[in-house]
Amino acid sequence: MNVKDLLLNSQHFAALLKEFFIDVKDVMIAHEDLLQQEMEQFHQLIGKKPVYLEGKNEAGTFSFFGMLHFNLTDQRAVFELQEVQKKS
Repeated sequence: MNVKDLLLNSQHFAALLKEFFIDVKDVMIAHEDLLQQEMEQFHQLIGKKPVYLEGKNEAGTFSFFGMLHFNLTDQRAVFELQEVQKKS
């Protein structure tokens, strides 16, 4: 299961997207494939990694900086938001 799918299992992440009027298809996780490889390569079943997300809506593009907490055993992840920046 990829990182975005893990996040979508979380009510918190869905609420965050809704708050900014961002559709799931308009969310990009920076270096998602590399992040996924690191988690699998080091057999990290539980951990946390810094992550950068970008979401778009009619008002513009939003950059979300935070920490990804994940539990691959339960197939869950939580995004802990630390900062949001809006691009024009």
